Amino acid sequence: NGSQDNYFVVYWNYANLLSTQNILYTQPWTLAITQGGNSGTWLNGPNPTSPANISSSGPGSIYFAWQSISGANRYKLQVSTNQTFTNNYIYNVELTSTSTALTISNLGQYYWRVAARNSSGNWCQFGSTYSFTIANPTLSVSPSSLSFGNVVVNTYSSPQSYTLTGSNLTGNVTVTAPSRYEVSLSSGSGYSSSLSITPSSGSVNRTIYVRFNPNANGTASGNVSNASTGATTRNVAVSGNGVTPTLAVSPSSLSFGNVVVNTYSSPQSYALTGSNLTGNVTVTAPDKYQVSFSSGSGYGSSLSITPSSGNVSQTIYVRFNPIAPGTVPGNVSNASTGVMTSNVAVSGTGVAQLLTISPTSQNVASTPGSFPISVSSNISWTVTSSHPWLTYSPSNGSNNATINVSYSANPSASPRTGTITATGGGITVSCVIEQAGSASGGPHFVKVWDGNGFQHMNFYVLTASVGNNELQQGDEIGIFDGQYCV
Repeated sequence: NGSQDNYFVVYWNYANLLSTQNILYTQPWTLAITQGGNSGTWLNGPNPTSPANISSSGPGSIYFAWQSISGANRYKLQVSTNQTFTNNYIYNVELTSTSTALTISNLGQYYWRVAARNSSGNWCQFGSTYSFTIANPTLSVSPSSLSFGNVVVNTYSSPQSYTLTGSNLTGNVTVTAPSRYEVSLSSGSGYSSSLSITPSSGSVNRTIYVRFNPNANGTASGNVSNASTGATTRNVAVSGNGVTPTLAVSPSSLSFGNVVVNTYSSPQSYALTGSNLTGNVTVTAPDKYQVSFSSGSGYGSSLSITPSSGNVSQTIYVRFNPIAPGTVPGNVSNASTGVMTSNVAVSGTGVAQLLTISPTSQNVASTPGSFPISVSSNISWTVTSSHPWLTYSPSNGSNNATINVSYSANPSASPRTGTITATGGGITVSCVIEQAGSASGGPHFVKVWDGNGFQHMNFYVLTASVGNNELQQGDEIGIFDGQYCV
């Protein structure tokens, strides 16, 4: 340009700044670009693959990888904090492979690119420039605490979970559970005291499941730790209470006394209570006994009770049903998972059916009257009479009682016989009543033939009776024509 200035004469090729020399030029200058020598096949710049563009990672070993270029015999990898790569090279290395690991410890943003050298030894153009950031590794958890409440000793709680996330990680994340707790990557299986999680491109996003397994009563608390190299350890506080399930009965025994065979006793009951239960309570009656939730119905050989929040409070009704005479002892068992069975002792005696009356015979006068019959029984019974002149009260009953029997006057001179009968449980007993004849003898004559008083008549008496008494030889016979008796 006609002036005397200092200029840099630059010797360069496409891929590299080779050298500079400070020379004084006094003439106008021109720049001619010519292809010199044997340049060989021109190669495209390799495309970066790892680390990904605009990615981040923690300090330490960084893995670099790029596209393989056909015809390349060498690669130049440049890493810089300057996007133009004019200075601040962190690495400027030549490699024969398409990947390498380099250590970067300082935090900040970095740029990297790769060029290929052809078989003629000429460096060709660079591929795309990628950037990445070196940042401290981080871990986070949410929520930061889990509460398991009451859990039965030697059982597992239902699992609870938290989310573990991490970025810029340079190593595995180790999850460690405290004593009596276990962790897993699945809610249903795979539980252990610790886990190791490998980050993907320096990141983690996983659900961690935790369960409580107490081996003794009492509170058990601690922290599930989540740790990785260079990252602040994050804890999830866990707490739970080991408890023992209980079952109790009151009273612990029931006595049913004497019960007639093939009948049911009156029900008796006991209170059943339970806490911290993990399964249903099964109530089982012994042979010849039945149980129910209701005093009047629903009896069977067993019952099943579902706890509410682990608790049970229920009245159990029991009845005795003997089928043969004799004492029948046993236990009504009350059982549930993980708890000692509680028994209610039951006893009763089956007795044979009984129905007797006293007296079994009774002589009474011909005049009206009454008398009692005593009933000894352990069953229900009904009363009947053989004749209308015998009445009774009550007509039925159960167990011991008194039957009042009434009789009317005997109109005949002859005695008469009747029966009062009590029946129950297949048993029949009777009282025979013999009533004396009337002193007046009753009616003297009984009409046996009607005839015409103006006609001659012949008659033969073959049979006749007065009341219930047949005429006997020697008895007098009277003939009455409506006005005269002859």
